[in-house]
Amino acid sequence: MTPSGVTGSDPYAYVQMALDLVQHGTLLHYFPLAQTAAHYGLPVYPTLAVGYHVPATPGGLSPSVWPPGFSLLLAAAYRLWGERGLYLTNPCLGLLAIALTFGLTADIVGAHRLRWLAAGLAGAWLATSVEQAIRLAVPLADVAAQVCTLGALWLAWRAAHQAEFRLRAAGLWLAAGLLFGLAYFTRYTQVLAAPAFVYLALAGNESRLKKGLALGAFGLGAAALAGMSFAYQAAAFGRPLASGSAEMVHFSLAAMPSVAARVGAEMFAPGEWGWALPFIVAGGVGLSRRSPRAAWALALGFAPPLLFHLPYEFLRLRDVLWLFPIWALLAGLGGAEVWAWLRQRRPALRALGFGLALVLLAWRWTLTLPLAQSFYTFGSLTAEQRQTLGQLAERTPPEAVIAASLNSGAVELYAHRATVRPGALLQPGMAWTTEDWLRFVEAMRAEKRPLYLLADSVEMEAPLETVQARYPVTEIAPRLYLPYYYVGGGSDNQLVPLYQVGP
Repeated sequence: MTPSGVTGSDPYAYVQMALDLVQHGTLLHYFPLAQTAAHYGLPVYPTLAVGYHVPATPGGLSPSVWPPGFSLLLAAAYRLWGERGLYLTNPCLGLLAIALTFGLTADIVGAHRLRWLAAGLAGAWLATSVEQAIRLAVPLADVAAQVCTLGALWLAWRAAHQAEFRLRAAGLWLAAGLLFGLAYFTRYTQVLAAPAFVYLALAGNESRLKKGLALGAFGLGAAALAGMSFAYQAAAFGRPLASGSAEMVHFSLAAMPSVAARVGAEMFAPGEWGWALPFIVAGGVGLSRRSPRAAWALALGFAPPLLFHLPYEFLRLRDVLWLFPIWALLAGLGGAEVWAWLRQRRPALRALGFGLALVLLAWRWTLTLPLAQSFYTFGSLTAEQRQTLGQLAERTPPEAVIAASLNSGAVELYAHRATVRPGALLQPGMAWTTEDWLRFVEAMRAEKRPLYLLADSVEMEAPLETVQARYPVTEIAPRLYLPYYYVGGGSDNQLVPLYQVGP
């Protein structure tokens, strides 16, 4: 299920940051045509891969707009096990998420006679989530943020339930803080889960001194990783809390109802968490009665980030992946509660309930099983597509410049050719106009650099028509099997034409 390469925006950027860290000792990346664009008075942004910020100086290094915490994990895996280890990082994190869900459920259920049944069911629910399985296939930070937040919550829960506040409890709080800081470094909005940890520290200790020590140990761990993030942000963007992202323009309170309806429909679709919903409700009711502290901790940890994301008009199901272990926990507890109720009923009814539970889990498993063979998801390159990029390098000289869209990062990474994005749909002043594109074409001709155009997106149609009206344009055969992107999102795999501009 692991890819043979990455493309697109954030999957490419996370991998590129990891490779730059291992190979060059920096999370920033050098785009050679950025200085060229500045020299000719052109906007610099189209010379960068999607997801990268304009460098502070024309010939300088560009930071990614995405937090680098996940790339640190990818870099460690790449250093230890090479490229295959890099692509196996997310599947390994997925297994860790199942184990953490099992452990947290078992600890929260406590002395319940069906403790291990609840924990096992929780792990099974998460393991058979289709969305969870899909996000393991491409290097994206969603699963890493999920694991870090979940691990921090589990450690904090265990620390809050130590009989006495001694070295072990302090160590657990410190470790929880470190993981929470890494969650922030991986995805900045995870900081909104902080109320859960404050609540556990205050509710889990009797004296003010112990409460202060718990908060202090947790804060020390969180500050250590958050401090690294602040230092990186200050160096990359000039301010400790800057990110370089322009996503806030897509937040609107007016969008909340429609976003909630759309994401809710995806979340609780029959093939995702729909059939688990009765068990989630039963588990929520049972948890509120059995352990109000646990119910409050989960609510304070996961409601604030969810409320923050709902006004985002482009919110996707993977953006709230950190909710999935909580649904699994509640569904597991709900399943145990239902089983406890059935045990008191007739054998036939008990057998019917048990069989129904097995059918539901087996059905979810059949939905995820084909994903282990082959499937397409955004940002993933198949072995054939990775080979195609190698062929692209064979068909173009080393000094060539290739115009493309969202495949530009992959072209640079695997074909080792400089790229530009002349059709990028950006704000005025950042995108190239038709005149800018023609000036760039003339500059490349003056520098005697061969120019090619990869028609890998709808947005490449206008740049292609522009050069066809002025220069001889020749399609290079055969066509290349690569992802093709559509305006507004979405892509599929197609045979994409490659053109040479000019003689």
